[in-house]
Amino acid sequence: NRYSEIMAERVSELLDSLPSSVDVIGSLHEIKTILNSLHPSTLKEIVPNVSFNTVFDCINSSESEVIEASSDVLQQLLQALEPLVVLTQFQTELILGMSHSNVKVRKLCLKQILCVAENDGSDLVPCEDVLIQVVRCLGDETLEVALLAAKILTTLGQNSAGVKVLFSGVILEELTSVMEKSDIIRYRVFEMVVNVASSSNKALTFASQAGFLNQLVNEIQKDDILIQLNCIELLKDLALHSHGLAYLEQQGVVTKLEIMMSQCDENPLMGFLLPGLIKFFGNVARIHPNEICDQFKAFTNTLFGLVTSPDQSLKGIAIETVGVIGERPEGKLALEKMSNQMDNAVKVIGGAIKSSPEEVRSRAIESASNLMALKLEDHTMELLAITENWFNRLIPKPLELLLEIVQQPLLELRVPTLTIISHLAVQPWGQTMLNNQPGFNEYILNRSTENTKEGKELKFLIAKNLIDSPSVPEIFGRPYLLRLREYHREGPFYVRAQAEVATEEDS
Repeated sequence: NRYSEIMAERVSELLDSLPSSVDVIGSLHEIKTILNSLHPSTLKEIVPNVSFNTVFDCINSSESEVIEASSDVLQQLLQALEPLVVLTQFQTELILGMSHSNVKVRKLCLKQILCVAENDGSDLVPCEDVLIQVVRCLGDETLEVALLAAKILTTLGQNSAGVKVLFSGVILEELTSVMEKSDIIRYRVFEMVVNVASSSNKALTFASQAGFLNQLVNEIQKDDILIQLNCIELLKDLALHSHGLAYLEQQGVVTKLEIMMSQCDENPLMGFLLPGLIKFFGNVARIHPNEICDQFKAFTNTLFGLVTSPDQSLKGIAIETVGVIGERPEGKLALEKMSNQMDNAVKVIGGAIKSSPEEVRSRAIESASNLMALKLEDHTMELLAITENWFNRLIPKPLELLLEIVQQPLLELRVPTLTIISHLAVQPWGQTMLNNQPGFNEYILNRSTENTKEGKELKFLIAKNLIDSPSVPEIFGRPYLLRLREYHREGPFYVRAQAEVATEEDS
């Protein structure tokens, strides 16, 4: 349309006049203002018809203000083009921009390349020079720049053609070279490699053949505790995926980590690794509970031993980890097999909920919440019996204690406690217990007990869980169910008093 033509002409004039302008910053700001005023669809019509090489020239200015303003204008112009068009038309400029002294320019160029990678990673496969510069940006002193580079390479590595390019030839050489700059940058590369290897078995094979995974595994042998901790954290991320866990088991890594765990008592320095090792096995056991709980007895023995540790930090991690493993149905069944150890752990968790330092208490409530979680579709006689047994073993009169906690001011205790009650509201034995608890039915319908968004939403969830459960009419009775439905219909943030005032004023 005519408006688009006029705007395109004005933008073209300003862009063409930039090299000879006496007020470059003023011209750039005017271009920016015009571009800001245009609808994205109008921008998409205009931009392909203007030449903006002059703006790329401006980012090489010696004045930081000109660089900043030209970066803003470039951002607006480039986002109106298709990612592949940007890559094809401005490849040289993007390569130069990634090594620019100004952080804003480096980020701008990397964001354009990320758009290409996310649109279709295979478009980057032939662009060797672009990828070499992206790899170099992994070693950038500015973390935001390095993270953008890592995201591009991770996205490329999740593409079947891209992963081959990433882990071979000159790109592999460049990755190996950038790793040598420092420990921090080496771990940036390892993190990217693990993210790629986690995406598929094919990607893991390429990463392994390139030697990266073997290098990472060897980091465990170093005498630097911080390096070992970072290594364990990355191995945990890989082990969360079935193909990753299979690879680590095949390489003997999981056994090696278990041996390290069993040595923590003998070597005081190894003790620093214990929290990381517990989290490694705990997070893996959440996904693969039977494999870990059956095969790695040193882990389960250490875990249940730490539940009663005098070290409050280790005790908190152990309590949290029991909950992490027991959140899913398979984990509940695996933990139930360890009857005596698990019974003892549940009692310790209950004791910690009743009385312990706030951090351990908070973790104990979260852990109990995970142990009680059981979706309606997962209800079996066996699983319902497990959750009921664990709940009753926490402490004498556990529900009474939970209803005391939800009336205390500490939100970090109240929220997970309300979450436990929401889990009980799904299970028939829990519903019976709730209905028999004096004051519970009135408490749920009383909107004045919560003044935070989280609290109101969780009470609403409890009501919703009760309404959705097929066993509630029989347990709570239809009259109470009708009151719950009214509460639910009004929503979590309904305020009765205001509604009544409004009605009175209208009448």
